[in-house]
Amino acid sequence: MQLREYIAILRRFWPLIVILPLLVGGLSLLAALRQPARFGASARVMITQAPLAPSPDNAFADFNLQNSWASSSYIVDDIPQIVTGLALANDISPSLPQRGIP
Repeated sequence: MQLREYIAILRRFWPLIVILPLLVGGLSLLAALRQPARFGASARVMITQAPLAPSPDNAFADFNLQNSWASSSYIVDDIPQIVTGLALANDISPSLPQRGIP
């Protein structure tokens, strides 16, 4: 008995059941097409250590070069602070005009 009542309701309101989802889908598509284009950017940054200048007092190899692989894991953890820091901006700024970047 209940199944017949459900089928009767579906037959009676089928235009509403079909048109409403199509209307909502069309409006959603229209709203998505009217939004401005989204752009993304990515960058790869390589941070290295400069080797120490050789001196006659230092007979050993540069310790920084031998263990830079170990310190790189700490550098990766601190990248957000490094990239937004003033020290990196001051290091990069002089090289930008040479590359044609104002």
